[in-house]
Amino acid sequence: MRQSIASLAEDGVVETKRGRGTFVVPHKLLVHRIGVRTRLSNSAGPDDGSAIRPISAQVVAQPPRDVVTHLELGERPALQMETIADVRGTTIARATHWFDLALTPDLDVHLRQTRSITKSLRALGIDDYVRTWSVVSARTATAEEASHLNLTPGAIVLVVRAVDALLDGRLLQFTSTRFRADQVELDIDLGTHRARGPDDVAD
Repeated sequence: MRQSIASLAEDGVVETKRGRGTFVVPHKLLVHRIGVRTRLSNSAGPDDGSAIRPISAQVVAQPPRDVVTHLELGERPALQMETIADVRGTTIARATHWFDLALTPDLDVHLRQTRSITKSLRALGIDDYVRTWSVVSARTATAEEASHLNLTPGAIVLVVRAVDALLDGRLLQFTSTRFRADQVELDIDLGTHRARGPDDVAD
């Protein structure tokens, strides 16, 4: 029993007050809305200070096959960025971003300055983009993810794989974001917006 309580306390779920007992720590889940326009800053709200911290960035001349497929890159290179997202001073997500390099030169430079994907894209002249595809799953965090997200071994992460596109249909970004399941709730509403499949015909 003591070991279980200690584990819960380490995760921030409960706290022990001397002479009073053990209590559940109140905390508010972040409701992250996944829709046609998915923005962490919108989900967090103007007063919760969301920020994206870049870990690394590199140009990959030969991206993995799934990246090439999702972004329809052909032989073009991609920009890979690894980031961490903070909301209300708490790290809530670890993400791997793949961008079409032809559309996003120097995006990593702007991200280091703005701490916002949306603002960084705007600095490149991309004022709007939409979500065309999302898949959500859950699994145990890897050791690296647990370290970045301050999780104990065995903790669960929610995984969102997604594709964003420009309004003219050009594919912009393929991401894999791992959210802390104890901090984030996903509200999914893609409506009628969807990605075109290989058998669809453009209007």
